[in-house]
Amino acid sequence: MERRTRAQSDYSFISITGSVVSHASKQAASQRSRLQSSAPISKTLDSPVSAIRFEAQHHTGLQGIPPNLDVCLVLESGHTVAIESKFTEWLARKRLRDGPFKAKYFPPARKLWTSRGLPACQILASDMQNRREHFLHFDAPQMLKHTLGLVTQLGSTFSLWYVYFDCECPESDIHKAEIRRFADRVGAEIRFKVLTYQELFRRLESAGSSIDRGYVTYLERRYFAPSQMG
Repeated sequence: MERRTRAQSDYSFISITGSVVSHASKQAASQRSRLQSSAPISKTLDSPVSAIRFEAQHHTGLQGIPPNLDVCLVLESGHTVAIESKFTEWLARKRLRDGPFKAKYFPPARKLWTSRGLPACQILASDMQNRREHFLHFDAPQMLKHTLGLVTQLGSTFSLWYVYFDCECPESDIHKAEIRRFADRVGAEIRFKVLTYQELFRRLESAGSSIDRGYVTYLERRYFAPSQMG
């Protein structure tokens, strides 16, 4: 599979919630057109989308710049669907190191995730920091940092989605097992959901007249050759 960075892509961004898809151009589309294209999502979520935010940041209250979430769908109900997207980044094996978090995430006599109502996340973060737990392909530390920012700014009114491009290889088996392990440990606490871009595309193909068929054809030719759709 050809490896491609975000900077090299054309920044067409596919966002998925449930069984219905919306797409938007990060650079050119106006907020109005983004919201119009989000009608299928609104129908699936039983709540209209009031805003689509790319590279969204949610401050944790700690010093420094928080990580960027690829896209956040803000619903009129007040709930936020936060999506972290990976293309081929997950294929790179993460090196073992002493603590994936900076010291600021573990201040003396204070448990940041637990104090915000996320004790399972706190235990997992501590296990990774103390090297009792390690993820080779799934970026669990990044997801926990996102979660800390989301809960700090939004309380419990969010869910965290992980959307990635899958491929048939030994790394994929490890990646999937790590996703399951992460979900088993903290999934219920953060309303965690997972979807591959292959699954997303199948749903997009069956979305009927609510989806731009020309865009579907473009995606199929560019990203979804038959060998990738296993």
